[in-house]
Amino acid sequence: MTPERDNRGLDGETDWINFEDITQLAVEAALKHGSHSPCMLIDGSKRMMYGGLPHLPDTHEKRMQFMYAAGQVAAISEEVGKLRQVFMISEAWMSLPKASELPKIIPSEDPNRKEVLIISGLDFQKQVKYLKIFEMMRDKEGTLIGLTEALSGTTEESGNFNAPLLDAFQQGYQVVIRERVGRWN
Repeated sequence: MTPERDNRGLDGETDWINFEDITQLAVEAALKHGSHSPCMLIDGSKRMMYGGLPHLPDTHEKRMQFMYAAGQVAAISEEVGKLRQVFMISEAWMSLPKASELPKIIPSEDPNRKEVLIISGLDFQKQVKYLKIFEMMRDKEGTLIGLTEALSGTTEESGNFNAPLLDAFQQGYQVVIRERVGRWN
Protein backbone atom coordinates (compact mmCIF):
# COMPACT_ATOMS: atom_id res chain seq x y z
CA MET A 1 0.00 0.00 0.00
CA THR A 2 1.22 3.48 -0.73
CA PRO A 3 0.21 6.85 0.67
CA GLU A 4 -2.37 8.39 -1.61
CA ARG A 5 -2.54 11.85 -0.10
CA ASP A 6 -2.54 13.74 3.16
CA ASN A 7 -6.23 14.01 3.94
CA ARG A 8 -6.21 16.07 7.12
CA GLY A 9 -8.29 19.20 7.23
CA LEU A 10 -7.57 22.16 9.48
CA ASP A 11 -9.19 20.39 12.41
CA GLY A 12 -7.31 17.13 11.69
CA GLU A 13 -10.52 15.34 10.74
CA THR A 14 -11.60 13.78 7.46
CA ASP A 15 -14.87 14.98 6.05
CA TRP A 16 -14.48 14.25 2.38
CA ILE A 17 -14.48 10.44 2.35
CA ASN A 18 -17.45 8.28 3.23
CA PHE A 19 -18.91 4.88 2.47
CA GLU A 20 -21.32 6.17 -0.19
CA ASP A 21 -18.46 7.84 -2.11
CA ILE A 22 -16.38 4.65 -1.94
CA THR A 23 -19.38 2.64 -3.14
CA GLN A 24 -20.01 4.96 -6.09
CA LEU A 25 -16.35 4.88 -7.13
CA ALA A 26 -16.24 1.07 -6.86
CA VAL A 27 -19.38 0.64 -8.98
CA GLU A 28 -18.09 3.06 -11.62
CA ALA A 29 -14.71 1.28 -11.76
CA ALA A 30 -16.32 -2.16 -12.06
CA LEU A 31 -18.57 -1.00 -14.90
CA LYS A 32 -15.70 0.71 -16.71
CA HIS A 33 -13.26 -2.22 -16.42
CA GLY A 34 -15.68 -5.17 -16.34
CA SER A 35 -14.48 -6.27 -12.91
CA HIS A 36 -12.93 -4.92 -9.73
CA SER A 37 -9.68 -6.19 -8.27
CA PRO A 38 -9.61 -6.62 -4.49
CA CYS A 39 -8.39 -3.48 -2.73
CA MET A 40 -8.39 -1.58 0.55
CA LEU A 41 -8.52 2.03 1.53
CA ILE A 42 -7.24 2.95 4.98
CA ASP A 43 -8.12 6.36 6.40
CA GLY A 44 -5.99 7.45 9.34
CA SER A 45 -5.20 10.57 11.33
CA LYS A 46 -1.92 11.07 9.43
CA ARG A 47 -2.90 10.08 5.91
CA MET A 48 -4.96 7.87 3.69
CA MET A 49 -3.52 4.81 1.98
CA TYR A 50 -4.93 2.82 -0.92
CA GLY A 51 -3.67 -0.47 -2.17
CA GLY A 52 -4.56 -3.43 -4.28
CA LEU A 53 -4.73 -6.91 -2.81
CA PRO A 54 -3.71 -8.93 -5.88
CA HIS A 55 -2.63 -11.99 -3.92
CA LEU A 56 -5.62 -12.38 -1.62
CA PRO A 57 -5.58 -16.05 -0.51
CA ASP A 58 -8.18 -18.55 -1.70
CA THR A 59 -9.56 -19.74 1.63
CA HIS A 60 -11.42 -17.73 4.26
CA GLU A 61 -9.02 -18.79 7.01
CA LYS A 62 -5.99 -17.71 4.99
CA ARG A 63 -7.70 -14.42 4.04
CA MET A 64 -8.30 -13.75 7.74
CA GLN A 65 -4.62 -14.37 8.50
CA PHE A 66 -3.61 -12.18 5.56
CA MET A 67 -5.80 -9.28 6.74
CA TYR A 68 -4.55 -9.63 10.33
CA ALA A 69 -0.96 -9.40 9.04
CA ALA A 70 -1.88 -6.44 6.79
CA GLY A 71 -3.20 -4.62 9.86
CA GLN A 72 0.06 -5.30 11.68
CA VAL A 73 2.13 -4.04 8.73
CA ALA A 74 0.04 -0.85 8.51
CA ALA A 75 0.54 -0.18 12.23
CA ILE A 76 4.27 -0.94 12.14
CA SER A 77 4.76 1.49 9.25
CA GLU A 78 3.31 4.35 11.33
CA GLU A 79 2.21 5.94 8.02
CA VAL A 80 -1.50 5.99 8.76
CA GLY A 81 -1.70 7.21 12.35
CA LYS A 82 -4.81 6.47 14.34
CA LEU A 83 -7.32 4.43 12.32
CA ARG A 84 -10.50 6.29 11.43
CA GLN A 85 -12.01 4.20 8.61
CA VAL A 86 -11.13 1.13 6.57
CA PHE A 87 -12.87 0.08 3.35
CA MET A 88 -12.52 -3.09 1.31
CA ILE A 89 -13.76 -3.85 -2.18
CA SER A 90 -13.75 -7.32 -3.70
CA GLU A 91 -15.62 -9.68 -5.95
CA ALA A 92 -16.99 -13.00 -4.75
CA TRP A 93 -19.45 -15.77 -5.42
CA MET A 94 -22.65 -15.73 -3.40
CA SER A 95 -25.22 -18.47 -2.92
CA LEU A 96 -28.68 -17.99 -1.56
CA PRO A 97 -29.83 -21.10 0.30
CA LYS A 98 -33.49 -22.02 0.29
CA ALA A 99 -35.52 -20.71 3.23
CA SER A 100 -34.40 -22.08 6.60
CA GLU A 101 -31.75 -24.33 5.01
CA LEU A 102 -28.04 -24.21 5.60
CA PRO A 103 -25.92 -24.08 2.45
CA LYS A 104 -24.91 -27.56 1.31
CA ILE A 105 -22.00 -26.53 -0.91
CA ILE A 106 -19.61 -23.61 -1.04
CA PRO A 107 -20.70 -20.75 -3.33
CA SER A 108 -17.95 -21.31 -5.90
CA GLU A 109 -19.33 -24.82 -6.53
CA ASP A 110 -23.02 -23.86 -6.55
CA PRO A 111 -24.43 -23.95 -10.12
CA ASN A 112 -26.92 -21.22 -9.06
CA ARG A 113 -24.28 -18.92 -7.60
CA LYS A 114 -24.28 -15.19 -8.18
CA GLU A 115 -21.21 -13.11 -9.01
CA VAL A 116 -21.14 -10.12 -6.65
CA LEU A 117 -19.20 -6.98 -5.88
CA ILE A 118 -18.82 -6.50 -2.13
CA ILE A 119 -18.02 -3.14 -0.57
CA SER A 120 -17.54 -3.09 3.18
CA GLY A 121 -16.46 -0.39 5.55
CA LEU A 122 -15.66 0.09 9.19
CA ASP A 123 -15.79 3.52 10.81
CA PHE A 124 -13.80 3.34 14.04
CA GLN A 125 -14.88 6.73 15.37
CA LYS A 126 -18.60 6.02 14.99
CA GLN A 127 -18.21 2.27 15.62
CA VAL A 128 -20.34 1.53 12.55
CA LYS A 129 -19.91 -1.16 9.90
CA TYR A 130 -21.21 -0.70 6.36
CA LEU A 131 -21.97 -3.26 3.69
CA LYS A 132 -23.25 -3.19 0.12
CA ILE A 133 -23.41 -6.17 -2.17
CA PHE A 134 -24.18 -5.80 -5.87
CA GLU A 135 -25.03 -8.66 -8.19
CA MET A 136 -22.92 -8.40 -11.33
CA MET A 137 -25.02 -8.80 -14.47
CA ARG A 138 -23.20 -10.07 -17.57
CA ASP A 139 -24.32 -10.60 -21.15
CA LYS A 140 -23.83 -13.85 -23.12
CA GLU A 141 -20.26 -12.87 -23.98
CA GLY A 142 -19.41 -12.27 -20.30
CA THR A 143 -19.29 -8.48 -20.52
CA LEU A 144 -20.41 -6.70 -17.37
CA ILE A 145 -23.55 -4.78 -18.32
CA GLY A 146 -24.86 -3.72 -14.93
CA LEU A 147 -24.85 -4.00 -11.18
CA THR A 148 -27.99 -4.59 -9.14
CA GLU A 149 -27.97 -3.89 -5.42
CA ALA A 150 -28.61 -7.19 -3.64
CA LEU A 151 -27.94 -6.25 -0.02
CA SER A 152 -27.23 -3.08 1.88
CA GLY A 153 -27.00 -2.13 5.50
CA THR A 154 -25.18 -0.67 8.44
CA THR A 155 -24.86 -1.79 12.02
CA GLU A 156 -26.79 1.37 12.93
CA GLU A 157 -29.77 0.21 10.86
CA SER A 158 -29.77 -3.53 11.32
CA GLY A 159 -27.87 -4.26 14.49
CA ASN A 160 -24.76 -6.32 14.09
CA PHE A 161 -23.37 -8.05 11.03
CA ASN A 162 -19.98 -9.52 10.37
CA ALA A 163 -17.17 -7.89 8.46
CA PRO A 164 -14.59 -10.54 9.39
CA LEU A 165 -11.80 -9.40 7.08
CA LEU A 166 -12.00 -5.80 8.28
CA ASP A 167 -12.26 -7.02 11.88
CA ALA A 168 -9.10 -9.11 11.36
CA PHE A 169 -7.31 -6.05 9.93
CA GLN A 170 -8.35 -3.97 12.94
CA GLN A 171 -7.24 -6.67 15.39
CA GLY A 172 -3.82 -6.95 13.75
CA TYR A 173 -3.43 -3.18 13.81
CA GLN A 174 -4.43 -2.92 17.47
CA VAL A 175 -2.05 -5.68 18.59
CA VAL A 176 0.91 -3.66 17.33
CA ILE A 177 -0.39 -0.41 18.81
CA ARG A 178 -0.98 -2.05 22.23
CA GLU A 179 2.55 -3.52 22.15
CA ARG A 180 3.99 -0.12 21.28
CA VAL A 181 2.07 1.60 24.09
CA GLY A 182 3.10 -1.15 26.52
CA ARG A 183 6.78 -0.51 25.73
CA TRP A 184 6.36 3.21 26.48
CA ASN A 185 4.84 2.57 29.92
